[in-house]
Amino acid sequence: MNKDKIPQGYKKSPLGIIPENWDVKRLGEVFNTLKSFSFSRNQMTSQKQELRYIHYGDIHTGAEQDSVDLSLGTLPYILNDLIPVEKIKDENFPLLKNGDIILADASEDYDGIGKAWEILNTANNKIIAGLHTIVLRERTNYTSIGYGRYLFRNTQTSKSLKRIAQGTKVYSISYKHLSKLHLLFPPLSEQQKIAEILSCWDEAIEKQTQLIEKLETRKRGLMQQLLTGKKRIKGFENEWKKIELGSVATINRGGSPRPIKKFITSKETGINWIKIGDVDEGAKFIERTKEKIIEEGVLKSRQVFKGDFLLSNSMSFGRPYILKIDGCIHDGWLVIQDYSNAFNIDYLFYVLGFETTLSQYKSLAAGSGVLNLNKEKVKMVVLFHPSIEEQTAIANILSIADDEIQKEMELLTALRSQKKGLMQQLLTGKKRVKI
Repeated sequence: MNKDKIPQGYKKSPLGIIPENWDVKRLGEVFNTLKSFSFSRNQMTSQKQELRYIHYGDIHTGAEQDSVDLSLGTLPYILNDLIPVEKIKDENFPLLKNGDIILADASEDYDGIGKAWEILNTANNKIIAGLHTIVLRERTNYTSIGYGRYLFRNTQTSKSLKRIAQGTKVYSISYKHLSKLHLLFPPLSEQQKIAEILSCWDEAIEKQTQLIEKLETRKRGLMQQLLTGKKRIKGFENEWKKIELGSVATINRGGSPRPIKKFITSKETGINWIKIGDVDEGAKFIERTKEKIIEEGVLKSRQVFKGDFLLSNSMSFGRPYILKIDGCIHDGWLVIQDYSNAFNIDYLFYVLGFETTLSQYKSLAAGSGVLNLNKEKVKMVVLFHPSIEEQTAIANILSIADDEIQKEMELLTALRSQKKGLMQQLLTGKKRVKI
């Protein structure tokens, strides 16, 4: 849509060019705010009580979730007697109802600013809003139930939310500032149709997510059977051994040049600088870095590695990664080398990340608050050691399971991307729906 020319049937608004029959209102003109309650996690339970409770942390960790549908999901309860029963029965007590919108008023990251849920299908559940939330209840008739969750999802409104957020380490939003926010309201019939269309995508995303969860559960079951020898692959009968990792591999700590800032460069020349924070969550391989170390800095570090295992000593504690590039390794990593005579590389990847191995790391790690692994401790980790041939066969089966999960993950990513693109078209009126 040409910004300089207003198409027929459209008009200018504080949120850009919109359809003529759409309205723009400030949030405070449409919504009142309700009281929320500050209860901590240790005052909550999964056992049935009088009141269900929405904690702001659940809104942030809800991934794609943008509604609370009590017919589909669950919420924790707060322990009885924290709020007197007679108060709950008061008709003015702020129990949530269908169509209410609840926003997290604090976020540790920029993307989480203004994350909101809409309350749906409450049935007979009594629900209250919790710590660091803002509850909005419509006092007019501008919003169709089911559409409220999308009010903050169009690009212009999302940008405005981020502009009013305050803070440095933690971003916060107040109702005072939120009430001035412009919101876009299509006619109710169009809202309902938009919500129906986007709900179809939500259902597809939810089904795909459930499929991936089933595949991951199946893979965990396979690992439990195959990596412990409880289930043997046909053609292999030799007894397995148990060996300490340090007896068949060399383990070192990564080395960082000092002072590190002096040697970091974003230029193309230099050796890859492999930091823990740069690794993609859930990755198997490390294949790229954001920064490099200049030659002098590499000389001041311990050595350059390639084709070795990196074991995380902090973030994603104990998780293995296979290094596919030359790199200077941050000293938060442990590096496992010289294992090829004893282990198939893919089998070793699976067994190093196996739950029983992770429990060994934790029992061997030092520290009370932050666990810390050192190379001498990791040398003591005991692993099952079948023949190289059986290791290869086991790794092949688990790799097939991984490939299947990856394929479905790519489809899930595509569905989310398609929904995001469609949502921006529908929520701004660039694409109209037939009523």
